[in-house]
Amino acid sequence: MTFQMPVEDGLLDFNPVAAVKSNGRVGPRRKAGQAAVNPYFPDEPQPLTPDEMRRYWELEAARFANSANRTPKRYRDYTKLAYALAARPSEAVAVRWDDVDFPAGTVTIAGTIVDCSLRVWQVRKVIDDYQLAEHEIVVRGDWHEFDDQAVVTVAFRQPFTKTRGSMRTIKVDVGCLAMLRGRKIAAAPGEELVFLSRVGKILRAN
Repeated sequence: MTFQMPVEDGLLDFNPVAAVKSNGRVGPRRKAGQAAVNPYFPDEPQPLTPDEMRRYWELEAARFANSANRTPKRYRDYTKLAYALAARPSEAVAVRWDDVDFPAGTVTIAGTIVDCSLRVWQVRKVIDDYQLAEHEIVVRGDWHEFDDQAVVTVAFRQPFTKTRGSMRTIKVDVGCLAMLRGRKIAAAPGEELVFLSRVGKILRAN
């Protein structure tokens, strides 16, 4: 899903790693020396090898080389962070600046983006229970006018991970840390999330 995002956003014509592997359906046979499928979880998505990631970033850089807008830069930064953290897409876009420890060179995965359908009364409860700020939830502007039992599509930042074991602190590489420093310098005062949409809200994970 991580590398399908630019395709669905119209920025790429194809997913350059689609043939590598997905959900246990392995693509072309690997050459000697390449990482093998995880024998414990063969049906799970398999992590890309460093060589595969380098190839992906080469293709990504070439595709976006002449782009004048900021969206490709955000995607490139996102893929760098997601790979460094080995994170779910919903975890990578939920990272806050408070989760980044620059002196230690670490990032803590402490939340996730939930994208679902809820009844209006449930939306109110989520906002109240999680004390969501305006930028931490995406929902249609007139949802307050609906009946409590009406169903609306909503995305919000959940202040904890999908499972207890998913919360973790990870030492990131120097390239990822440099990217984060650059984004922090460019961030507007008061911005809490590393990645925001063009209207200053959370990014939907899909």
